[in-house]
Parts: sequence; structure tokens; C-alpha cells
Amino acid sequence: MKFSNSPLFLGLTVSTLVNGILAFKPPKVFENSKFVRSFDLTGSYVKESIAIEVKNIGDKPESVYYYAVPQGQAESIAVIEGREDKGRVAAVNLDLIEEGDDETGASFYKVELSSPLKPEETTTLQLGVAYTNRYVPTPEFGTQFDSQLFVFEDSRYAFSAYPSAEQISDLSSNEDPTIEGTTLKYGPFEDVAPYASEELQIKFENPKPLLKATKLQRDIWISHWGSTASFEEFYQMHNPGTKLKDNSFSRLDYARRTNSYNLNVAATRNIDIKLPPYAREPYYTDLVGNVSTSNFRQESTGSLLQLRSRYPIFGGWNYNFTIGWNVDLKFFSRVVGEDRYLLKLPLLEGPEDISYDEVVINIILPEGSQDIDLSAMTPSVPETIKVVKSYLDFFGRPTIQLRYDNVIDNYRRSEIFVSYTFTKQDALKKPAIISAVFVCFFSVFLFLAKIDIGITPKKK
Repeated sequence: MKFSNSPLFLGLTVSTLVNGILAFKPPKVFENSKFVRSFDLTGSYVKESIAIEVKNIGDKPESVYYYAVPQGQAESIAVIEGREDKGRVAAVNLDLIEEGDDETGASFYKVELSSPLKPEETTTLQLGVAYTNRYVPTPEFGTQFDSQLFVFEDSRYAFSAYPSAEQISDLSSNEDPTIEGTTLKYGPFEDVAPYASEELQIKFENPKPLLKATKLQRDIWISHWGSTASFEEFYQMHNPGTKLKDNSFSRLDYARRTNSYNLNVAATRNIDIKLPPYAREPYYTDLVGNVSTSNFRQESTGSLLQLRSRYPIFGGWNYNFTIGWNVDLKFFSRVVGEDRYLLKLPLLEGPEDISYDEVVINIILPEGSQDIDLSAMTPSVPETIKVVKSYLDFFGRPTIQLRYDNVIDNYRRSEIFVSYTFTKQDALKKPAIISAVFVCFFSVFLFLAKIDIGITPKKK
């Protein structure tokens, strides 16, 4: 199954592996008539597409299929999504169950079928899985113009809790294998036993620079007075590729190679970030200050902010920067009742082909907002509501904080819904208080101006 940009098939984020005290083993009621999987190794994270023809070999209808994952890989899963093709395509629910099987080294996802599968009937499951942190640069260190090589480790056989009549594995990489263009094919393997595993290592060249965000803090400020939604994002970027040897970087040699269009320079310099179509007033800064090497372009389908870092980001190097922009509030908010508002906000923007170790989202509502309700993808830790104070705030603004771990760019299609009550009295409270403060200030000033504090009495 190819990864979908539709929120319908968006799965769940897995940040930690939960193992129960008691081992769990799925009942042996299914057989994989055919198990085909394909790995895409061309991006900054691994994508796996899986097609399983499932047959009920039990004596009663079954509605739950358990998809097995090696426990060492479960922690690397950022997204898992699925659908069932049984005459019609339907989304399936996948949940990581609490119990694992230490004997077989398996963790399990519970896949609920759209309808019970009768004995001897078959259906086809299509799954998409994204893994992060599964590339290992080999060698770990090199010069700035050495070829960038990675090792990807997996099993020659598809890991499953059920016997498989036939299995096929495909791997696509950026190098030029001798088998079927850029695809390595393994199999078909016949009569594969449950939990069968045989170590497989693929070493391949990837001249493209890899980039990941170790942390993203995304602040969204909602203002009814300015009728704007202000976005500010702080990125901590890291290149997990081959690290440079000590004192081996030469800016002069780098400029010569890049000007000659050498593709083996695995360093990031340009970062493209897609923004909403009506984004305006963008800015780009880093820890040094304002960065002028950026370009902003508005299009009908979306805006593009093109950033150029102060230095090339080689393997093992980091770069921190902040971007921000404004959008008219009318594109995200609508009235759903008396003094009741509904926000529809994108979970992420950001570059393509990137993963995030940690994402912190702060939604800062207007001061005085009440009765706040939230609907969003389940965060890694429970959401919290705190108070943030800004300019001319007296009591602070209610702020919803969401935190996600191990996220990929595919979540840009996911959305956050926030509803809240904000009355006209709340909207007028701040200007009324500010006006009262100024009236008091000038009244005191006029009163003090009439007081004679001189030593010599004034002549009448």
C-alpha cells in the first residue's frame, strides 16, 4: 500500500513500546496465502508497503488479524495505516496491544476487519508503515566528498504470526543494483513458518543529504482584535548522514564542487517549506539574528518559503532557526454559535521528506477564552492547558499544548480542531482596562501639574 495524504488513512504515532507482564500469542486461525512487501529506501526515512492475502483456516468467522512486528523495530514506527480490499476498500483500525511475546520477540498490532471473515474465505489487507532512525551510515566518518553509504537491516522473510504460503520482498534504493533497475527482489519463498527470521543487510549509496528535526516548537497565536493567526516555528535540525572527519571541511573546495553540480556533496543548504496559500509577512531568523538568504513565493495552491542556511549542514552537524508568518483568521475560524468559535488548524507545515523526534504545538487563544474543547490526533503525552502572558495581557492567555514524538512529514495533512467561547465582553475587557489605566495616568498627571512645589511663592 502506498502512503496516502488523505487524513482518512492516517494511522497513529508510536513513541514507546509497551510490554505486558504476560506473553500474548495470537490464535492460529489465519494463513497468509501471499505476503508481499516493498521497502522504499530513497528518502530520509524508510517506507514499507505491504499486501497480505489473508485466508481464514479456522472453523468460525474471525474479525481480528494480528500484525506482528519485531520488538526492536516497533519503537521506530512513526506511522502505520491500513485498509482492506474485500470487494470494496475500507479503512481498518490498527492498535498496538499492550502484551508482547518475549519468546518470539514480537509486538502486535490488532487489525479489526471491516466484517468477520468466514472459514475458507479470503481478504486482502494493505498496510503502510514508516520507520525512522533505521539508516546506519557506514563508515560513520568520511571527508566532505566521500560517497555516502548506509546500511539497512531487516529480515529476509516477512515477520508474521501466521504461516505464509508465499512471500516476496522488494527493496528500492538510490543505487543501481543489477536486479530490476533500482529494485532488489527476494523470493518468492514458499511455506514460511510463523515468526521466521533471517538477517538481511543492504548496503547502498545515497548521495542525497538527509535531514531530520530533533525538535520543532510550533506556536499558533490567535487574535480576534487583529483578525490574524500568527505562526512561529523553532527548528532544531540535524543531518544524520556520514559525519565529517575532524578539520576536514574546506569551504573553498565545497564552493568549487557545488558550482560544478557535483551530486556527491551530501550536505543540506536549501530548505523549502510549504505554507498556506494566504500566508503573508514571513520572517526567517537564527540564533545569530535575521537571515536575509530566503525567498518567499505565493501561489494559488500554496505559498513556498525557500530558506538558505548560513552554512552547509553536513552529516553530524546541527542548525537552529526560527520562521514565522501571518494568515487572516477567517481562513481558519468560523462562528458555530453565540460567542462560540471553531478553529481548524494544520498539525504541521514544514519541509518534505523529513522526520521529527519531538514536536511541541502551542495553541495560544485570546485572553478570556473559556469552555475549550479539542479534537486532534492522540498526542504522545496528554494535552495540557496552561496560561501564557504576552504584551498588554493582565490575566494571561489559555494555551493548549500538544506533544508528539517520532513524527514524519505525512502528518501535514492532519488537522487540529479547537472550539472555545469568546464573548464580546471579553473582547472589550482589555481595551477598557488599558483605557482606564491611561485615564488614571493622565488624571494623576494633571492633578500633580496643579501642585505648586516651588520654594518662592508665585506673584499674583
